Amino acid sequence: MRKGFIYIVLILLMIVLLGSCRKTFNYPPQPVIDFQYLTVKDTVENNELGNKVVLYQLVFKVLDGDNNLGLGDDDTTGVFSTNSEYHNNLFIAILNKVNGRFDTVHLPLSLSYRIPKANVVNIYNYFKATIMVDLTFDPVVLQEMLDTFKFSFYVLDRDLNRSNIQQTPALTVQFRGTVQDTVTIIQ
Repeated sequence: MRKGFIYIVLILLMIVLLGSCRKTFNYPPQPVIDFQYLTVKDTVENNELGNKVVLYQLVFKVLDGDNNLGLGDDDTTGVFSTNSEYHNNLFIAILNKVNGRFDTVHLPLSLSYRIPKANVVNIYNYFKATIMVDLTFDPVVLQEMLDTFKFSFYVLDRDLNRSNIQQTPALTVQFRGTVQDTVTIIQ
């Protein structure tokens, strides 16, 4: 009897100890982004014309504490409707250096994109990923508008919580123009 009691106590103690080994993460509900790197490549458009373009690949990490970053194909009504300012959840601005200051360039095209909803099961209920965004520009247009510039960007989650703002290092222009976009979760 005493031996059985000791076994039960040992089993319960093991269950408690093993259960306490589970890591707990306490991240804020607002997304947090961290610029990683930006690559620049001369390339051609992926179409029949094959026009020369400059490709910027912006890579950043994102962490969302309540796992609600990303928009699905069905997120197109209400606040996410196509005519809403929240239809997209990644917002990029170009800052041009003028007289030693970086000011926002107002473009005829929006630099806002949709980060797709990741179909990942996460028992800890947070979202963590590396995001890569392809931005292509016509080199002639960029040279006409900019000299030294940088990208500034932030994201929104589905609760419309806004992340911190990150910026790339300053770049010198060797191109400029029409934007084509691709947003990919790479990790």
